[in-house]
Amino acid sequence: ANAGAASAGGWEAEGSGAEVARGMSLRPHPTLTSNVKSRPRQQTRYMPPLKPAVIRTSAMVAAEREQRRAAKMEEWKAAKRETVRARSEQCLKLVQVEATTSIQAAARRWACQRKLLKVAKAAKAADAAKPKAKPKAVEVAEAAEAEA
Repeated sequence: ANAGAASAGGWEAEGSGAEVARGMSLRPHPTLTSNVKSRPRQQTRYMPPLKPAVIRTSAMVAAEREQRRAAKMEEWKAAKRETVRARSEQCLKLVQVEATTSIQAAARRWACQRKLLKVAKAAKAADAAKPKAKPKAVEVAEAAEAEA
């Protein structure tokens, strides 16, 4: 019984049968001993239960790659949108500046034309006020009539 207890527990239990019965409590925890005993080679240390390994099929790999590609594409699209927006903003500013300058230029042109028109009108009025100089042919004809 003594030898049995010793071999089973891995600890030396000495004394009579009663002591051996008490000695059962001296034994290390059963899982510890069973660990030591059942694993022959140096795998005595505690190993956590391994998660069932995920076997990556080619389809899974392809799906992952596709996902990465989609994410990258999305990122690229966002960047593109941003640049386009910035560029359009810049263009809009330029266009606004251009528009204001062109409007100013047009206003200047119109003012100039108005001035010219005024000048032309004044000239016409002055012309009308002056006694009309008759064309040469008319003068000659009148002179001929006066002689006759």
